[in-house]
Amino acid sequence: MTDQGVVSAVALLCAFVVTVFISIGIAFLVLYFVGMWRLYKKLGLEGWESLIPFYGKWMLFKQLKLNWYWFLIYYAPFFYLFYIDKASAIGYTAYFVASLVYIYNISKKFHKPNSWIVITFIFPFVSLPLLGLVTEKDADDTVSLTPNAMFDDKKDNKVVSKVRKVSKKIEKAVEEKKKAKEDK
Repeated sequence: MTDQGVVSAVALLCAFVVTVFISIGIAFLVLYFVGMWRLYKKLGLEGWESLIPFYGKWMLFKQLKLNWYWFLIYYAPFFYLFYIDKASAIGYTAYFVASLVYIYNISKKFHKPNSWIVITFIFPFVSLPLLGLVTEKDADDTVSLTPNAMFDDKKDNKVVSKVRKVSKKIEKAVEEKKKAKEDK
């Protein structure tokens, strides 16, 4: 084989490899956009809203009943995009916390376990579209979401346990009154 033949074979192989990678990338993008479209539809939003970067995320945060400042915190790294300092680390940390918050509320809507939250936090570009593509059910609208996600849930659990204790005391008092009336 001549030098020209080797160069042609290597060029052909490189073209083939590049074509395969581009095809896989396009297929992944199509699956991502279709999955996010369906996820938004299952959450009760319009599918096209998933295609518009800031507006779509704003509508998602509103649908998940999160406070408006979580949206700003989520996009905090954009404020520090060209600024490398301690402040950028704070911005990225805030982004991670805001990501956990909205992933937590999505998991509550679809009754997903805590392990799903961890996987989605690590691989959001895979697991969120898969949730839209694979899950047959729409999001459960009866689930009560809190404006600060897992930070409010702990407060709610304390309140719920106190309400249960009080309701048990009331039930006991009512039963005692019924027994007192029956004894008379």
